[in-house]
Amino acid sequence: MIIIVNENNIVFRISDIQHIYDNQYTNLYGNITKIKIIEYNDPLDYLFNNLPSTIKNLTIKQCNMMTFPNINPEIEINSIDLSLNRIVHLPNLQNFIHLKNLSLHSNLITDISEFPPNIERLDLSNNKIVSIESFPNTLHYFNFSSNLILFRPQFLDNSPNTELVYNNNIFNIIPNNNHEENLIPLIPEQNILFSENFNLLSSNDNEENNSNNNVSPFSFSIEYEILENNNDFLEIELEEIVINNPYKDITEKINSYLRNNETENINIPNEFFCPISKEIMLDPVVIRDGYTYEKKTINEWFKYSNKSPITSKIVKSNFFINNTSLRNMIREWIDKNKKLIE
Repeated sequence: MIIIVNENNIVFRISDIQHIYDNQYTNLYGNITKIKIIEYNDPLDYLFNNLPSTIKNLTIKQCNMMTFPNINPEIEINSIDLSLNRIVHLPNLQNFIHLKNLSLHSNLITDISEFPPNIERLDLSNNKIVSIESFPNTLHYFNFSSNLILFRPQFLDNSPNTELVYNNNIFNIIPNNNHEENLIPLIPEQNILFSENFNLLSSNDNEENNSNNNVSPFSFSIEYEILENNNDFLEIELEEIVINNPYKDITEKINSYLRNNETENINIPNEFFCPISKEIMLDPVVIRDGYTYEKKTINEWFKYSNKSPITSKIVKSNFFINNTSLRNMIREWIDKNKKLIE
């Protein structure tokens, strides 16, 4: 689907990117200010290299892009939404001086170090970011939920003018002078917190959480326990809230279909499959070897082996992190391919 909007807010739905540059249409379109592209399978390089100079808003979703688009930073575009793609790396964004709003929700981004200098709203949720050191003071809203962030960013303590959203990460906090009570206010809601120096922390009352109907399904619970450290073996037990997983039945049906039917014409990303069971994952988790597995399957594996199924090296702990980004990508694929079993 391709939608363009001109300076008079007239909306056009077109079938091909080339129509934007076709002489018989350009007078009709006028000055294009917005372009929205969803589930478009053809290459977009020509569009990126020849964006209308009048464009202010660009949205490209579910187009399986793996790189940030090659956009001329001199174009005065102030809003870019590249959610639900497969972007892994970001370029230096400091040259995008006109960019105010940037959404990169649900990609495969691993890090960000250079921000647009005048950015005001930034969404990096549901990626694979491991750490964030800082952000520009121009930001009014910053969402970095559901990543793999290991260390709690220091800027959380002194960013009063920025709305920060950071649920469903995993933070390692080293206690201050061993005063555990001082850390309680620092624990973000629906994040995992662990420290090697003490045993139990909780930011919310469990009974209150369990009775709250607004608790998000599949989120981590806050309470957990770290067992004693024996010969460099640190085992962490995590309780996970699972409320009526709506994808369980449909995932099982699709896996059954794939086992019993020819699948040459079905395009399924390889990372959707568990390396052990060779089936589409329902609850993908990352373990200490850095690879993702179906949670139930890897738990069964660890009953009989302490080695990684991929590297064959000893895994000293069966601690895992939910791969939220991959899980969401699998669910989006399932939503679009339920017809396989209908």
